[in-house]
Amino acid sequence: MGKCEGKVVIVTGAAGGISFQTARKFAEEGAKVVLADLNEELLASAAQTLLDEGRDVMYLKHDVTDGESWKQVMDKTVEKYGKVNVLVNGAGILTRKSVREETVDMFRKAHEVMVFGMFQGIQTVIPYMLKTEEPCAILNIASVVGSFVGTGSSVAYNTAKGAVNGMTKAVAVDLAGTNIRINQVHPGTILTPMTAAKLESDETYRAAKVAKIPVGRVGLPEEVANAVVFLCSDEASYIHGASLVIDGGQILGYVNGLSEKAESMSGSL
Repeated sequence: MGKCEGKVVIVTGAAGGISFQTARKFAEEGAKVVLADLNEELLASAAQTLLDEGRDVMYLKHDVTDGESWKQVMDKTVEKYGKVNVLVNGAGILTRKSVREETVDMFRKAHEVMVFGMFQGIQTVIPYMLKTEEPCAILNIASVVGSFVGTGSSVAYNTAKGAVNGMTKAVAVDLAGTNIRINQVHPGTILTPMTAAKLESDETYRAAKVAKIPVGRVGLPEEVANAVVFLCSDEASYIHGASLVIDGGQILGYVNGLSEKAESMSGSL
């Protein structure tokens, strides 16, 4: 029996990357999983992959910035599976613009998706979770960026993820004493569709990134997914309001000699 047997899980941003691997891991651990994303074509393909693996999943096109879309996702989930136990807020966007380059419109869009969208999801799911009277969990995908370090190349992403950090802590205090726990993970440099183009096309950039990671490589989406599923499982029943960094030690800083090591490893990432 898996560690999430009998749980019903909603994962946003599930068409790819960390969120897809998270959905897959939940399904492997016995959960019934709803994959939600705005990109319906990629989402359908992702869901079919899991169906072909014999998993109990469905997919729903979903705009996290739309409150009515959130309610439809909850209602359709309950209609099919009877309840909601877990929400993973994984939807996100990344723009590589400095404060001198970023537009107000894109800055606003980043916050609509990663802050207001997450807020609406949390606010919408709480009544559904309270009805179950079962152990429930919310997991927010934050980042080391905005919470522990800053990058000059993506001011909108930095500030939005910093807001996620504060929101998670505030909601954790607010939900104290209920059947709902909330935690967050802070991935570092992870090889996802959002980061792959730059990491795989620019060897200098990739080597510089690896030089900052003590374990000597970028992370994999599966490595984040494993931690997410644990935090949402009953095995983590005493973990509430926590921030788990998953970055290979990246926020610790540079490591002597690792820059040369990164150059030699650059072809193997």
